Amino acid sequence: MGFSMKLSLVLFFACSLFVQKTLAVVICENLPKHLCSFAIASSGKRCVLENHKNTHEKICKTSEVVVEKLSGYIETDQCVNACGVCRESIGVSSDAFLSSEFTARLCSPACYQNCLNIVDLFFNLAASEGDVICENLPTNLCSFAIASSGKRCVLENHKNTQGKTCKTSEVVVEKLSGYIETDQCVKACGVCRESVGISSDVFLSSEFTAHLCCPACYHNCPNIVDLFFNLAAGEGVSLPALCKNQEENHRSMLAILSHGGVTLVQ
Repeated sequence: MGFSMKLSLVLFFACSLFVQKTLAVVICENLPKHLCSFAIASSGKRCVLENHKNTHEKICKTSEVVVEKLSGYIETDQCVNACGVCRESIGVSSDAFLSSEFTARLCSPACYQNCLNIVDLFFNLAASEGDVICENLPTNLCSFAIASSGKRCVLENHKNTQGKTCKTSEVVVEKLSGYIETDQCVKACGVCRESVGISSDVFLSSEFTAHLCCPACYHNCPNIVDLFFNLAAGEGVSLPALCKNQEENHRSMLAILSHGGVTLVQ
């Protein structure tokens, strides 16, 4: 290979590395408007689309909102579509939460579980508003939520349609408000976000009480435990006693199995 050919290859790779490094730096002011909203600059600050002061054109600017653990990021088309957001939106506003259609898209598994950047943005917007209103919650976040007023949210069947609606109950929770239950606790306690109303019938299921009394739920999910503690008390049952009995029965069964007390029927 001749010297000129080697020199050309060296220059080619050097230029390629320079271009890649340049592209890796995200500067809001350099972004086209159709990529601005939901982008994060390499500085870690969010990009925001604004109307130019002297013209009607839109320009991309660097905001003062800093994102933790994410920088130099441009949101994907998949997440924009899944979360129901618009790249042409001006500024960042919590008014979007007034639309039940938007909150349904934002809380859908396709968005909520896969689009951390957009979810983080609206999570902080919602937190800054500070109000959880049951009637504004989508049905898949209603059950086990607590309004900012301190009253529990309850899922009800709509009177005139086959759908469900989220309503504010008269059950007041002490020392907790403005709270939406986590997916971890819903799973650990064996409850369902789509359950209608609040009923003590669940205690008829030994499988449910096993979930509720397991350490992952009983020691880590005070909201759900408090709900069923009061439901059990209303029926004259002590939840701590019920869980203790559940644990003793489990130990007795383990003791029987360990001593060969169970005979398999052929």
